[in-house]
Amino acid sequence: MSTTQVWYLVFIRYEKRGNKEYAYQLTSYRDKTTKQVKHQKTYLGIVINKEKQIYQKPTTKNPPKNEKLILDFGDSFLLNTFIQTHYQTLQNTFQEKTPTLTTLITYRLCQTSAMTHANTWHQGNATQLFHKTVNLTSQRISEFLTELGDEQLQQTFFKQYLTTQTSQQQPTNGVIIDTTTSLPTQTHIPLTSWGRSGEEIDKQIRFLLVVNKETTLPLYFRVLPGNIVDVSSLCNTTKELAQYGVESYFLCVDAGFFSKLNILDLYDKGISFLTSCRRQRLCIESLWRLR
Repeated sequence: MSTTQVWYLVFIRYEKRGNKEYAYQLTSYRDKTTKQVKHQKTYLGIVINKEKQIYQKPTTKNPPKNEKLILDFGDSFLLNTFIQTHYQTLQNTFQEKTPTLTTLITYRLCQTSAMTHANTWHQGNATQLFHKTVNLTSQRISEFLTELGDEQLQQTFFKQYLTTQTSQQQPTNGVIIDTTTSLPTQTHIPLTSWGRSGEEIDKQIRFLLVVNKETTLPLYFRVLPGNIVDVSSLCNTTKELAQYGVESYFLCVDAGFFSKLNILDLYDKGISFLTSCRRQRLCIESLWRLR
């Protein structure tokens, strides 16, 4: 007990505001310093049962907020920002499947796990904030990948994508074509064939990539059977690029494309090029004379 206070009476007072009644505990005491009676008021809560003195009072003044998700953010946000620059092109091609595509692209770039784990990754990643309605169950992913392999869909995409690239800047400094990338695989698909990669022979598919030499941005790609040699794919590639509106003013190709047929074809099309050839081959000038 304080030396300046004398406690002598405690009682409960009720106050009604609106449809609710509130209970307060009042403690009266005499202050020895001021010689006056004072009251200390304590809130007890909303009256539930006045006879039994049952009151309801919040445990805290500010109830705790719901816990928020902890998500991986940085890498997904960076990729999503980049994808947004081409999102309209993707939307024009893949329509309502675009969120699924962009989410799987992000997953593949960020993780090395199998696609069956994509749904678990998605639940703990910031991509669920960008695309909340994406269904990444194994069955839905398999169905989507089947649609993604459709040749007509790929052609539609390249028409959309190359239109944006050529309208902004023609690759006047040339394009680089390379098919040296061999992808070993044991998957039983029509593209899988025996082929040579360096000093090894294995079941594989080949990946042809066309890059804008000036901007270093990819322009076009094709997946070829593993037994297709480079020299047989150059003519078809230049024809396809021309159909998409890409005119190769300067072509830089690796040594695998060197053949009499390819060199003469480039001369006929008026395409300047840079390549290398083996010492036992005739020089390009000699090939030109052989015409």
